Amino acid sequence: MKFLDDIMQSISGNTKTKVEDPFIGAFIGSWIVCNWSHLAILIWGDGTATERINALGKYFKETDIIGLNTMLLIPLCMALLFLFAFPWASLALKSIQKFANERLHQQAISIEVGKVKQQEILNRQKLLADPDKKFLEQNVQLDIDRRKETIEQLRLRSVRLKEKAEAAIAASEAATASAAEAKSRANQAELEEEKKQKNAALERQRFNVASAQLKSAQASNRFPSSYSFMLAIEGSLKADGVQLSLAGLGEIVAMIFGYEDFHSLVHDENFNNEKLSQVSYIYYDPKEFASSLETIVQDEGTDNENLGTDLLFDHVISVFEDLEYKLLTEDQVEEVCRDICESLKYDLLNGDEFSGPIAESDTIFDEIEIGELDSITFDDGLNVTFTGSASGSHRRDDDVPGRDIGFNIEIKNTVLLGTRALGKFELGEVSASLIDYDYEGEDEGDAP
Repeated sequence: MKFLDDIMQSISGNTKTKVEDPFIGAFIGSWIVCNWSHLAILIWGDGTATERINALGKYFKETDIIGLNTMLLIPLCMALLFLFAFPWASLALKSIQKFANERLHQQAISIEVGKVKQQEILNRQKLLADPDKKFLEQNVQLDIDRRKETIEQLRLRSVRLKEKAEAAIAASEAATASAAEAKSRANQAELEEEKKQKNAALERQRFNVASAQLKSAQASNRFPSSYSFMLAIEGSLKADGVQLSLAGLGEIVAMIFGYEDFHSLVHDENFNNEKLSQVSYIYYDPKEFASSLETIVQDEGTDNENLGTDLLFDHVISVFEDLEYKLLTEDQVEEVCRDICESLKYDLLNGDEFSGPIAESDTIFDEIEIGELDSITFDDGLNVTFTGSASGSHRRDDDVPGRDIGFNIEIKNTVLLGTRALGKFELGEVSASLIDYDYEGEDEGDAP
C-alpha cells in the first residue's frame, strides 16, 4: 500500500506543479471555460457513462485542432490575454484607484488643516477681545512698528530705484557717446579706406596708361624697322606696275622672318634695330615660301592682274639679296657650313678633342679633309654636322704613314627673330677618335 501511496503522491505532485505553472494553469482554466458544456454532459448528462465518453471523444475527433474553435485557438488566446493583458489592466486600475485615494486623503487633510486654522483665528480673536490682556498694547505697538518698517522699506526701495534709474541714464548717455565716437571712427576709417581705394585705382589707371604708352612706344619703335622692308618690297613691285596693299606687305615681312602674322611681329619686343643688326641669315623652304606667297596673292583679290606668285617670289628674293641678310635654303646651308669647316679645319688640331688621339697615334698630322654631310636639323636654330678625317706621317720616319683620325664637326646657328632669322654660324661640338683599319681580310686574300 505504501508503494501505491508513493505513486499517487508522485502523480499528484507533478500534476500540482503543472497546474500551478502560470501558462498551463491559465490555459487549462480557459479550456474548461470554453468547453464547460461538454464536460458537464460528460459528468451529469443523460445516458450511460460509456455513451457520454463516446460523445466527448466524437467531439474531439470532429473538431479541427488548428482553427477558430474552442478546442485550441480560443483557449490559447484567452490564456495569453489572462497572462499579459490582464496584469496591465489591473495595474492601470490600481494606478487610478491610487490617484483617487491620494486625492481623497489630501482632501481630508485640507479639511482638517482648515478647521485648525479657523480654530486658531477664533482663539486669537477671543484673546484680542479681552480688555484685561496686557499683550493687546504690545500687539498694537507691533502693528505700528510693522507699518513704520514697511514705510521705510518703501522709501529705501524708491531711493534704490531712483539711483538705478540715474545709473541707467548715465550708462545710456555713456553708451550713446561711445557709439557716436565709434561711429565717427568708423566713418573716418571708411573715408580713409575709400581714399586708399581711390588712390589705388588712380595708381592702377596711371600704370595702365603708362604701360599702354610704353607698349605703344615699343610698337611704334618696331614698326619703322619692319616698314623699311615693306617699303623696299613695295618699290620693287611698283617698278613692274604692281601695287600691293599695306596688309599684304606686312604679311610678307612677317612670313619672311617666320612670324604667324604681322600683328605678332609688331608686338614682338625683340624685333628692333638692335636685333636686326645681329641677323646675318634667313633660313627658308622654297616650297613653303611659295605657298605662303600664293595665300597672300589670293587675299589681295583680282585688282592686280599682273600680280602672281612667281612675280612676287622673284621680287622678294631680289629685295633681300640687295640687303645685308642672306636667304638660305637647305642646299645653301650645306655649302655655307662646308666653307666654314674648311676655314676652321686646321685649327681643330690645336683643340682639346684632338690632343688625346694625336698623342696616342704618334703621328704628325698635316692633312685634314672635310667629308660628307652627316645631318642638318632646324629646331630653334640650325645644327649642321660633317664627318672628316686627318692623316699624316709617322713621327720618327717620314716615309712611314701614320694613323688616321676620324672626327665629327658641328656648325650651329641660333634663331634671333621669329623662327627664321639667324645670326652668325659658330663652331659647335667636335669629337675625334683614332681609326682602326682591319687588314685581316686583305692578308688572307694575299696568302698563297
